[in-house]
Amino acid sequence: MSVAYDDFDDDRDHSQAMIDWLKDKSPDVWFDVAQSLNWDNAMGVLDWIVSQPQCDRANAALVFWGCDPFYYLRTPGSETDHISSEGFALLDKVLRNWKAGFYKRAELASEDDWRKRYRDVVASLPNQHDRFAIPRDLLGPFHGRKPNVPKHLSKYHDPELRKLFWNLGTDIGHDPDSKEARRIELRLQRNAVMAFWGDIFGFWLRCVPWLAAFAVLAIGGAFVLRYLVKGLVF
Repeated sequence: MSVAYDDFDDDRDHSQAMIDWLKDKSPDVWFDVAQSLNWDNAMGVLDWIVSQPQCDRANAALVFWGCDPFYYLRTPGSETDHISSEGFALLDKVLRNWKAGFYKRAELASEDDWRKRYRDVVASLPNQHDRFAIPRDLLGPFHGRKPNVPKHLSKYHDPELRKLFWNLGTDIGHDPDSKEARRIELRLQRNAVMAFWGDIFGFWLRCVPWLAAFAVLAIGGAFVLRYLVKGLVF
């Protein structure tokens, strides 16, 4: 069962609280946390992560593409037109850092592959010009290992971290490997099967009046035809 926190404090800087928690954690934990953040409330946390020299390249790329650079590529105007956008400011920071070689750590894996979509978007632009000059090595995928997150720091097992997520708008839910999660999955599968057979039963139930009408017409037609045939013969 998901934990419901009823002591939400609107006066507290929840982004800073998450940053304070992350400060003494590894870049692997940062990456794991970044994947579950609610971007509506956690831009400050993401900005902090990509501002750290230890930030892994896979993590920086996750934030960059999460800012939807394709939208800004397609939108007419210069970078100054978007300067008030938090998303654009974050995108611009990652891009500048990337080109400057700021992100040297490249240990983590990410299967995100933006190469085809990038080619398609650029091909649709006037003069096929990418004004951001996005580096090829930022397009992914990134080869490496999964984040090494100790169980006691896992978002599924650390009560403090779960509450930090909650205050930033993310309900982490259950550990995918927990018994509760498996029970929920089995219940969803059972409900899906029941819904499937319910649809089948409902379909045939709706067909019954039409089948009955067809049967009446067929039988009636057979008697009429038999009568006519007998009349013709005799």
